[in-house]
Amino acid sequence: MIGARENFGVAFENDYVEGKMEMLAIWSGTVYSLSDFIGLTGGDGPSAPPPTDYIWTGESGNWNLGSPPGASGGPFSSYHTATFSDSISEPATVFTNQHVTVNSITFNNSTHSYGVVGQGSVSLNSNTDTPAVNPSINVTGTHEFQTPVGLLTNAVADIGGGSTLTFNHALNLNGNTLTKTGAGTLRINNVLSTGGGTVIGLEGTIGRSGTIAGSLENNGATVSPGNSPGILTVADNYSQGGGGTLEIEIMGSNPGEGGHDQLLVTGSASLNGTLDIQTDAGFTPGVGAMPGMVGDSYVIITASSRTGEFSTVNGRHAGGGKFYKVGYNPTNVSLGAFQALGGDADGNLTVDITDFNTLAGNFGNTGVEWTDADFDANDVVDITDFNTLAGNFGPYGGLGDAPGQVPEPAALVLLALGIAGIAVFTRRRLTPGNRC
Repeated sequence: MIGARENFGVAFENDYVEGKMEMLAIWSGTVYSLSDFIGLTGGDGPSAPPPTDYIWTGESGNWNLGSPPGASGGPFSSYHTATFSDSISEPATVFTNQHVTVNSITFNNSTHSYGVVGQGSVSLNSNTDTPAVNPSINVTGTHEFQTPVGLLTNAVADIGGGSTLTFNHALNLNGNTLTKTGAGTLRINNVLSTGGGTVIGLEGTIGRSGTIAGSLENNGATVSPGNSPGILTVADNYSQGGGGTLEIEIMGSNPGEGGHDQLLVTGSASLNGTLDIQTDAGFTPGVGAMPGMVGDSYVIITASSRTGEFSTVNGRHAGGGKFYKVGYNPTNVSLGAFQALGGDADGNLTVDITDFNTLAGNFGNTGVEWTDADFDANDVVDITDFNTLAGNFGPYGGLGDAPGQVPEPAALVLLALGIAGIAVFTRRRLTPGNRC
């Protein structure tokens, strides 16, 4: 039989909720409905190619159970595509208790979610055309798999902006490569791969608290461990290129839920790109007894070996002059919390000309914080903040002489010029009729 409309249904508490896959044919690049296709080809003669696209147009239902019961379902071939359309009026459950294979799956509903569940599994495979069409998952909206999904060859997961695809069961890479594209989010809540392989992140977000039982190459995505927060495990190697970002949330002392994010790498970790630290509102990291002395430490990456460093670190300031110092160790990366000395606006353990320039640029401004040179937290950068900076000029925290050391002559000249300039600036602001 060339094509048929397969109706799928399942009873829920005496209500019959019907879902269906409508079989379509693609011939010479044109999509035909079943009736149009049969009229075009004259029926099911040898010249008529089989239908390739199946579009789900009902509510919840069974991927495999036809109507009448016992009719063959679909799609189930590496030449078939399954599209879960925007026709549902509420969240829909599509279940399969059989093992099915398709070439591609498209979720196209930004209003309601599909969940693919059941005791069976879904495999993605390329067809045997020349050249072969590799499998893909294309996502618009928020959808999830609660049944195992397996790759029989390399595949692409393209997740659109504002969209999310969640794997709540295993995704078996089987030694293949899954390339994540699109600005949306790929969530891993279980074991991703039982047979090795590689996930390549080109854009968007990859996260949650599951296991990638292969390698993870972050070339342009944001890797975000945990479920606010949690631990993401990579059972092979992790590499992050210059365009990649590792996002770490901190709201407690221990790794995992209720504490802080951690990337746990069984193999090696090669680092570059950006580290984005996010300290939860209301959480204050514990600092050392003296300015520059590390107090609480948070291990954010563990690995068998570590090479490279992040080229950019965002979010080092946790508020009130408390900063994180990134520690690069042979088998881990940690964040150590310390209190900066008054005058150290950028938290680099040195009160220097950069901090003075920050103060000068913000002098007289209100609605400011420590990193703007408001060291006494009175919501304005003023002469008191300047005096603090001048009194602490130089390195501290074990990097040089004690705070309050006498600056070198060149620094003294710069400070003197700065004092004179700020004094003139202050007098002009206080003189009636002057406006700055």
